[in-house]
Amino acid sequence: MVLLGATIRYIGGVNIKKQYNDGKSPVRLEIYNVKKMDYRWHDNLLIIKVLKGKVRVRVWARENYLEVSDFIIMNPYETYEIEGLTEDNSLAFIYFDSTFVEEYTSDRLSTIILCNTYYYRNNNQEKYQVLQRYIEQLTYMFETGEKLEKLVSCSGVILSYLFENFDYLRCGIRFKRYSEKIINRYYYVFKSLFEMNSSGISSLKDVCENLDISYGHMRKDIRERYGFGYKWLRYSIMIKHATIMIATSNYSITYISDHCGFSDQKYLIQYFKEFYDLTPSEFREKFDKGSNEYNEIIIY
Repeated sequence: MVLLGATIRYIGGVNIKKQYNDGKSPVRLEIYNVKKMDYRWHDNLLIIKVLKGKVRVRVWARENYLEVSDFIIMNPYETYEIEGLTEDNSLAFIYFDSTFVEEYTSDRLSTIILCNTYYYRNNNQEKYQVLQRYIEQLTYMFETGEKLEKLVSCSGVILSYLFENFDYLRCGIRFKRYSEKIINRYYYVFKSLFEMNSSGISSLKDVCENLDISYGHMRKDIRERYGFGYKWLRYSIMIKHATIMIATSNYSITYISDHCGFSDQKYLIQYFKEFYDLTPSEFREKFDKGSNEYNEIIIY
């Protein structure tokens, strides 16, 4: 393996090789052998690709069983955990810097990438095959020590392809871009979900009134286009905010519940258990203890 300008440093007895030490590369590759990675998230867009073996990636309460060539996209602040199902697994983690990502999307706030070979490959095989070739090309370029400008160029192709074909708002679960009329309508819906105010997230009835659309029609249309109802999407955003606060602060569950827009603490606990199979207190305890076992870390 050739690394241009590589430096080697040691963290916890693990060899870590870094290709660019000036901090200016907007994309980086890390390769892990994982036994256990407890819940975590990143402020970057992340591709996790299986190079060898089998793993289980849990996103929310949904299990994804991935093997060689499978991959999954993790959006910023999307929580996941990983368990190795074979000892000899090898995973590529490709991180795209948030400012770099913003160059390829007009509104990062409402952009969510839905890309997961375990659940959706059969619905969109041709597009997944194209994306897989791009990802493999980028990984190879890292391993052979390509110049930064070529890595950036290839990364840009990947991001452009993702936002054109796997943008949840603009393509839904059908992976076919909606008309501008539909996109503009649901841009408003998603914006209402992401922009939480002091009283929480707007109700669907409020959204329908502002759009002058039938509540019954909108309720059905959201589920058909996006696979979930407005209520689930609403609580998923609230739970995401709550998760970050639970893991990174000492605020009480009551305070966090109120801050994230839940009318009662019992609803935070109820929906948190649906997403994690844990109560908020159990999640905090598990996160604090941190049961992580992974090695053979290489950073390009």
